[in-house]
Amino acid sequence: MTHPHDGTREAPLNLDAATRLADEALSFQIGTTTRLAMDDVTVRLVEQVEAFFEEGLPEDESEAAAQRKEIRTLLERCPDGEDPAFSAWTYMRALGRVLRRHVTQYRHRHEHQAQKANGQEGNGISPEPVPGQPSGTYRVPSGLATAVTRRRLSLTGGGAQ
Repeated sequence: MTHPHDGTREAPLNLDAATRLADEALSFQIGTTTRLAMDDVTVRLVEQVEAFFEEGLPEDESEAAAQRKEIRTLLERCPDGEDPAFSAWTYMRALGRVLRRHVTQYRHRHEHQAQKANGQEGNGISPEPVPGQPSGTYRVPSGLATAVTRRRLSLTGGGAQ
């Protein structure tokens, strides 16, 4: 399923289409998504991850090397039709997170290069995140983070007993 990167591409990278695809993949729920839909999105995600493979890497060479290794490992472990749907769903989501990160890194690098070309080096401070836009960073939920959730659980006896 993976193809070596040969440095040629017929069309420029489409950041908006890649972002929509990553968002679509990350919005799928395991109980309401068919395996066929997951497989279709997975094929498109692999194509986009491969397109952004080198262009979406950070400038820091050690970080870029770590991400190359992560992506190659991910692409080599593609589930097949014999694997359970949960494996396909998890794999699809991992690809979506990787694509989202690479689109963000690609966008930041090209904005930085454009600023350099225009003589606007900047102050080294990252711009404020745009509401509704993914940050490129996946945060693992930490549990009972809100007072509302804690209150609801206390009213229901603390959850399952």
